[in-house]
Amino acid sequence: ELRTPLNGVIGVADLLAGTRPPRGQQGFAQIIRASAHTLLELIDNVLDISRIETGRLSTSQEDFDLHRLVNGTVAMMEPQAQAKGLTLASHIAPQTPFHLNGDGRHLRQMLINLVGNAIKYTPYGGTVTLSLEHRSNMACINIKDTGYGIPDTDLPHIFDRFYRVRNNGHADIEGNGLGLAIVKSIAEQHGGDVTVESEVGKGSCFTFSLPLAGEE
Repeated sequence: ELRTPLNGVIGVADLLAGTRPPRGQQGFAQIIRASAHTLLELIDNVLDISRIETGRLSTSQEDFDLHRLVNGTVAMMEPQAQAKGLTLASHIAPQTPFHLNGDGRHLRQMLINLVGNAIKYTPYGGTVTLSLEHRSNMACINIKDTGYGIPDTDLPHIFDRFYRVRNNGHADIEGNGLGLAIVKSIAEQHGGDVTVESEVGKGSCFTFSLPLAGEE
């Protein structure tokens, strides 16, 4: 019920932004649209958290190509990285297995969330790199950036719901503190995990590990 009127706001804002309103009002339409999309993202995240807490987050088990997931995410996020003057690259280790059992939609959401965060917290001219490797019976995807980094005091809490890093000098960057909590829950529901290593001023590396097809 929250989404329905909000989608109406977004639709009208899109129409208004596509016309030629009087001077000065074009910017107002853009603000309406951006704010509505931010609110819609928050609503979607709150709904996902609610489904996770009540065990209603539906997941399907399908065999899909992990290589395609990584390369498709890079292609999808490339315009966003370029708009910020960043280099977005990928590296797949030779002979890395590529079949994975899981919910492709949720795993894609998880990867897009992590890459989006890396882009958001990396300054102009930086680099975000996705790498795929095989460790024992796990497929590991690393999202490494040259961004602002996370202070040691915040690292134990970044997967907590509604927690946001605020003492790194960049508290003005928008976010609702739910994305990483959702990422963690999705990884655990697939029998995997998400970890992070970070150093202030040098960047962060998030790694999520998932069991390969046929593995417990």
